[in-house]
Amino acid sequence: MGALVYLLAAGRGTRAGGPKAWINFKGKSLLERQIEFLLTLFKPGSIAVSIQTDWLDRCKKINKEICWTCANPDALALDSLQRLLTCP
Repeated sequence: MGALVYLLAAGRGTRAGGPKAWINFKGKSLLERQIEFLLTLFKPGSIAVSIQTDWLDRCKKINKEICWTCANPDALALDSLQRLLTCP
């Protein structure tokens, strides 16, 4: 079975002053906090996250078992969703 959770996190966050994924909240990024929460409900192999290409190494440090897929931050959200659907 493929992923059960699809998280769109590849945006530039222009209105937020930068990517919301990396905004610090109490010592951790919002993306790390979301992943920690999701891992209380799902196995890592059930989670797929779309990210920007240059974030891949940083994201794999959060959890290597999650399907991190790279998407174009300037494309429509549908592009990210299509890429997420290719995760095993």
